[in-house]
Amino acid sequence: MRRVDITYGGTMYSLPRTTVDEVKRTIEEAISAPGPQWMTVNFGEGKPQPVEILISSDVPIALAQISTEDDERPDVNSDEFGSLAHTRASATDPDTGHGDFEHEH
Repeated sequence: MRRVDITYGGTMYSLPRTTVDEVKRTIEEAISAPGPQWMTVNFGEGKPQPVEILISSDVPIALAQISTEDDERPDVNSDEFGSLAHTRASATDPDTGHGDFEHEH
């Protein structure tokens, strides 16, 4: 199942069965609306409780796509083991298999 975790004003909420793009559209529409707009989100873990948050451009917000199924995870660069690809080059010590080492010559 996929969901979007939302940090709004420093508090964590979630929305099940949606995507970041869908939530972004909803928020953008709410901000551009002429009057106050509320969004129903889930609060808490276990059995989440529905709560209403007032959408405002003055409140910091962050969205994260969360998936529990491998085929629903967003595309990322990964190796054949599913590890995220590194964005910087690193050397691997052939003797220990550890990365970022320096050889003494």
